[in-house]
Amino acid sequence: MGWMSLPETTYDFYVDPVSGSDANTGKSWSQAYATCGQAAASSGSYGRVWLAPASYQFGTTPISYTNKRIQWVGPPTAAHRFEAANAAAYFTGTANALAYFMNEKTSEGHNLFGGGFHNIVFDADALASGGNAIYLQQVNYAQIEGCLMAASTGTYKAAYLLKMDALPTTSTNDKSWLTVRNCEVTNCGLVYGPSAGGGFNGWLIEDVRGDTDASGGATVPYIHLVDKTQGLFLAGGLFENTASGVSAVKIDQTGVSNSRTVNVSGLAFEGLASPYYGVELLNCQAFVSFAGGAANSDGLIYGDASTTGYMAVPSAFLAGSLVTGVN
Repeated sequence: MGWMSLPETTYDFYVDPVSGSDANTGKSWSQAYATCGQAAASSGSYGRVWLAPASYQFGTTPISYTNKRIQWVGPPTAAHRFEAANAAAYFTGTANALAYFMNEKTSEGHNLFGGGFHNIVFDADALASGGNAIYLQQVNYAQIEGCLMAASTGTYKAAYLLKMDALPTTSTNDKSWLTVRNCEVTNCGLVYGPSAGGGFNGWLIEDVRGDTDASGGATVPYIHLVDKTQGLFLAGGLFENTASGVSAVKIDQTGVSNSRTVNVSGLAFEGLASPYYGVELLNCQAFVSFAGGAANSDGLIYGDASTTGYMAVPSAFLAGSLVTGVN
């Protein structure tokens, strides 16, 4: 497995669903486990799991773990930036799995501190209705890099590669310092953060793509955050062909007192369906620059009456209305 370049540690485990066995030690390719569940169970507080090129079958129960910092790493040749998903999917859920991976935090501390998902291809059509590929609750410092997900039918075009949430029993929501980089989704959503209290702190989303094919675009915004957004940096992306009435990026801080800063730069939009926008901002303090395209939408950027900020969008990028409603 020449693609593994990071130094091996005592926290490394290996999974090969074709030639591995859960009776093995999991500590080398020749002793690889057969399932991701066994690798997660074997990891202590920290772990790094190397995934062999193969199709991974999931049942109705996602891989779930609490207060563990696990890096899941697939072969980099399987998920190049801005490319469509390869024919071989590394994680293909079966029997209506709601999520491929789910993590939860207990009162003792933050799980997935420094953990993440790298170079993994997800099949959205194998999720149950309402499911998402990765579901993180009360998580800090997660990293999602080089991952792909695609949907082909309407039921699954509302699925997200990543959903970030709070635990329902907590009054605060510590989901800070997320990095999403070099990821692509086709006909489905990229990142969703529902309203859960506490806000999204210090997020970086860069070099991403929301794409479509002959089966049509996503029925949800590619990026949709509904909470206090404290320091969101969205830098570099191409978003294409959302469904009618769906903005490509929607940041909704409606009802949030002391709404925080959203920084957007280097975005391009193509073929968005009217009505709605490339970037839709509700009750935001926004700094937006270098957005372009969106000839079929109602505008590149929309801000409601409660949105304030600075817009620097060169006219050379304009192919439709430029800015609507921003103070």
